[in-house]
Amino acid sequence: MQVNHNHSGIQIAEISNGVYVTCPDDAQYRLDWIKDIYTPDMNTTYVYPNVFMSMEDVEELSNLNADITKTINAAKSNFVINGFTDDDWDQLQSDLESYGLEDYLAIFRTFLRLSSEIKSCFISTLSS
Repeated sequence: MQVNHNHSGIQIAEISNGVYVTCPDDAQYRLDWIKDIYTPDMNTTYVYPNVFMSMEDVEELSNLNADITKTINAAKSNFVINGFTDDDWDQLQSDLESYGLEDYLAIFRTFLRLSSEIKSCFISTLSS
């Protein structure tokens, strides 16, 4: 058996038939902390549901996401380092608009609406 440490400090014990992860004391403390602090506020109210999208919509989202994510990440970095003005914010909004943010959100809204309708139909069927 060979024991290695990964970047998060978790020990990984490798043996011939697979990989097993051990749980050092500090890792258990972190897991307990997450459970006690964050888990009570976790709910599905604001979580985007699992939906099945058409291949065309998936491709469109992927294409739009590339530019939108790149723009947002660059702006976040720049804003943290240099601060930002109202003009900087307006420019970011304009850039996101030009990269198709409204189309991106429209696709998600469509599938969120459909998911909600299916859920409502399912719940009403169970209630009857």
